[in-house]
Amino acid sequence: MRRPGTAYSFDCAPGSPVVEVEPTLAQALENLLNNAADTGSPTLAMHVEWDDQEVRIAVRDHGPGIDPALAQRLGKPVIRADRGGLGIGLMLGRAAVERCGGRLELRNHPQGGALAQMHLPRAPDTPREAAP
Repeated sequence: MRRPGTAYSFDCAPGSPVVEVEPTLAQALENLLNNAADTGSPTLAMHVEWDDQEVRIAVRDHGPGIDPALAQRLGKPVIRADRGGLGIGLMLGRAAVERCGGRLELRNHPQGGALAQMHLPRAPDTPREAAP
């Protein structure tokens, strides 16, 4: 994230699974973090969890949330948000997640702010070589 001065937390249990991804997925995650920071939220939170099928990476802000009129168009080709963005980063991020076989969900959090969640398929478990 390229927003100095933005406080954030990161929560991930040990032993995280492997996810096969393409290089643009890191840019997609950075776009989600930057969009969350652009809301003026005093803090951001990133949480990673998984099950047997998928890994979920959630980014939550504590800003004003997503305007319902804008929510229907998020991630679609060029939209204008009040902050002057065109939505291109979000559109490209969604495309990167979908190329990996995943999906991107955006919604308002029930306790305020917005929640962006990447759902990515887990890579098949591969045996690890024993240490010598």
